[in-house]
Amino acid sequence: MQNSKRKNILLLVVRIIVGGMFVFAGVMKLLDMPNTIAMMATMGLRSTVVWMVAVGEVLAGLGVLLGVYTKLAALGVVIIMGGAVYLTAGNPMTILFFVLGAVLMKYKGGDYRLKIFG
Repeated sequence: MQNSKRKNILLLVVRIIVGGMFVFAGVMKLLDMPNTIAMMATMGLRSTVVWMVAVGEVLAGLGVLLGVYTKLAALGVVIIMGGAVYLTAGNPMTILFFVLGAVLMKYKGGDYRLKIFG
């Protein structure tokens, strides 16, 4: 019983960190889209991809943060971070968030989440 409670608290902390960082990163991209597009263009990304990443970060971040459709939201984190790992040649922070997204996919974010539709 105690291990289950600890696991759920740890998953909540991971969700808050990953979800918060993703919402923050996505909102910052959206607030300064011209510069974001210019910066990402140097990595070979088109503006439509940059828009999809920014909106995806906000949506995935909110899903993870609130625990709503956590598995699907965490898949968004894994996809976005997989691209980031590739583009940054394996930056340790991108690898960390990729792994944390995979952990959230496996454990569905734990019991402390917003329960919608049952």
